[in-house]
Amino acid sequence: VQPHRHFSTEEIIIATNCYDGNRIVVYDGGYRLYKDSLKDRPIFVKKYDSNYPLGLKYYAYKDIVIGSQMSGYKNVLKVLGCCLETQNPSVVYEFACKSLSRSLSATNVKPVLPWKCSIMLDHNNVPKLIDFGLGISLPQGQAHVEDVIGRIGLSAPEYVTTGYLTEKADVYLFGMLLLELLGGRKLTIVERNILDTDEKHCVEIFSSFVDPRM
Repeated sequence: VQPHRHFSTEEIIIATNCYDGNRIVVYDGGYRLYKDSLKDRPIFVKKYDSNYPLGLKYYAYKDIVIGSQMSGYKNVLKVLGCCLETQNPSVVYEFACKSLSRSLSATNVKPVLPWKCSIMLDHNNVPKLIDFGLGISLPQGQAHVEDVIGRIGLSAPEYVTTGYLTEKADVYLFGMLLLELLGGRKLTIVERNILDTDEKHCVEIFSSFVDPRM
């Protein structure tokens, strides 16, 4: 599936003002998201970093393809097109108002959720996903698929044990996201281990974790 339009290098450079660092709204470590305009239309431009640990081509092109396929969904930021003329490809998205982390930290000195970068909010505060580089599909009729990439950070216990990805892994990660939203910070390794293995103390961890500002 191809994005809707191919943008030239010149168009991207003009839109981003030569990738002006002052226009970066998200820096995820794998890409930079710029707030720009093209022909008076506000847009976002995502430029991938060549030092992405999983490999630029695998991550970027998978993100472009899946993002284009998912563009019709309510909670996915629409892909307008891409630029493949440069060594590091770029994707052009429709405009969204702000990132989730910036919205939640609007009244705080420090961001409440600085690690939640790949969720944007539109003008009606509808969340929009913008990062599918690690996405993987379950073949029809199969309950799981073996992950050949290897993932770091927050992962479902079943994945850590078997290396298999299932729909339950998504449910687990969504639950952890909600918990971190309530807590206003990232779960520590100790807290995650207790939640994953110790049902007796889960309620205690949950009660102490929730941020009173939420």
